[in-house]
Amino acid sequence: MISFWTNEAMISALADALEGITHASLTFQPALAMTVVGLTFAACVVATLWFGLAPALRASRRDVVTDIKANGASATGTGKWNRFFAVRNVLVMAQIALSLGLLFSASLFLRGALAASDIPLGFEESDGVVTEMDFSLRNVTPAEAQSSVASLVGQINALPAVQRAAVSTQTPMSNSEIDRRVMRADAPLEQSGGDADVPEGAVALYAGISPGYFETLSVRILRGRDFTESESRDALAPRVAIIDTSLAQKLFPAGDALGQFVRSAGADGAEMEIVGIVGEHRYEFLQVEPTYRLFVPLVHGYSGRLFMQTRLRDSSSASVSAGVASLRREMQRVNPDLPVLKHEPLNVFINRDASLWSARLGAMVFGLFGTVALLLSVLGVYCVKAYAVAGRTREIGIRCALGAKPSDIIGLVMVQGAR
Repeated sequence: MISFWTNEAMISALADALEGITHASLTFQPALAMTVVGLTFAACVVATLWFGLAPALRASRRDVVTDIKANGASATGTGKWNRFFAVRNVLVMAQIALSLGLLFSASLFLRGALAASDIPLGFEESDGVVTEMDFSLRNVTPAEAQSSVASLVGQINALPAVQRAAVSTQTPMSNSEIDRRVMRADAPLEQSGGDADVPEGAVALYAGISPGYFETLSVRILRGRDFTESESRDALAPRVAIIDTSLAQKLFPAGDALGQFVRSAGADGAEMEIVGIVGEHRYEFLQVEPTYRLFVPLVHGYSGRLFMQTRLRDSSSASVSAGVASLRREMQRVNPDLPVLKHEPLNVFINRDASLWSARLGAMVFGLFGTVALLLSVLGVYCVKAYAVAGRTREIGIRCALGAKPSDIIGLVMVQGAR
């Protein structure tokens, strides 16, 4: 019954989470698997009969002489460990161990989710707004799409509440990355041979951006400069690139990367001059190995999917909420046909990251199972101790007659239960 009642709630939460990641409305039709229900019912019947019949069969085969000896041993204390490791006690111990294992797993997932939430991202998220657009849904050419985006960014930058706006083909926590192998211009296309002094290339995130992208994200350009408007729009302009410090150290470990030339495999093979080096910043939460970034002007890295980053002048939550609404109205005014998939505060967008969501989901599921298992274990401990106390009524009466206080009896039972 609990499974039937919680199916709808769980599926609804799953659909909402996946819709935020996949941009698709998902419909589920949950139904109980009757085979599983039947097997569960059969297991309950077998367990009830087994654990109910075992004590009955044991009681029906009791030997009076053995019982007298056991009682004598208990009276002298030699049967203490036999009572401690009785079958019922061992079963409860195992049940507690399993439930704690589930709770420990839940705590690990929860700790991972909390740790991911506290990871320094390398950029500011509190006063940002992200708008995701997909021009592949419209029958427009890349040139028309870029012209429309440039006009939109210009109008957004003119708003009094906006500090800076820019567009890119990739954005942090977008759960979709385009990678390309990047190498020095003097490196061979095939890394199996060539000059041994030339470092091997690296697979880097490949993103097309407009001028002001790093300023909008509050990512510092450590050396060099940003792209110019002509470089961002003119396909015939000299090819330039911006890389992060990790890629600069990888490709040019013994020298300065600024002013050097690189190229990317799988593209047109054109050489690109490095005009800027930016600080490292995360594009995903669960980032283990070192990652590399290569940024090119939007005209050379354009794809139908674009993200407009907007930084507001006021980072308060009320101002950001009002800014989201005003930006939406301005976009509708500039171009009502914009293929907007998502428009929300940057911190909300980031919190929908798939890896962070999976860690939170794991914490929730394991926490729920662990709590139920622990509840069953506590009930098991209670039942075992209640049975044991009921069987020691005569002993407790003697202890009270000899002067034991109620607190002494309660302490005795609680200490034994804790052990």
